[in-house]
Amino acid sequence: MQPGSLAELARDLDVLVQAPVLVIGTLPPDAADLDLVARSSEFQALVTHLEGTGFRRWRRTWARFDTDPPLAVRLSDAAHWGSGRDHDGEELFRDARPVDGYRHLVRPGPAVQLVLVAQSLLVRRGSLPTAKRRRAEAAVRDGGVEIWHEATHIAAMLE
Repeated sequence: MQPGSLAELARDLDVLVQAPVLVIGTLPPDAADLDLVARSSEFQALVTHLEGTGFRRWRRTWARFDTDPPLAVRLSDAAHWGSGRDHDGEELFRDARPVDGYRHLVRPGPAVQLVLVAQSLLVRRGSLPTAKRRRAEAAVRDGGVEIWHEATHIAAMLE
């Protein structure tokens, strides 16, 4: 069965996977698309499912245009987030917290959220959208002063 809405798609993907998958963008049900990071085994299961349900791939994005609105999933393999030879992306799942209403979809822990926002700031050459700024502020509130040291450690592990 093919999902007709992003909420249905998120539920389908949540049921499909057997391990946590990070939602690094806006959380469902408020999201306009899904921005996910998965471990290699879950990544492969998600790719197979998306391709089998009519999604077309362009780089890291899978999309379907036969729904209104179109459905899009940006999917990354956690192992590709670092440059180290033995890197598996496991540190991205540190202190991950469940997304309400889902079993396997999780949001980044506070330190990881700061690393993700910092990466976005670099990619956007100094421009930080309001939503990402709010995520960073929430991460600092949730993590306290120590969060900066944790984020620095995680960022170093991704090098």
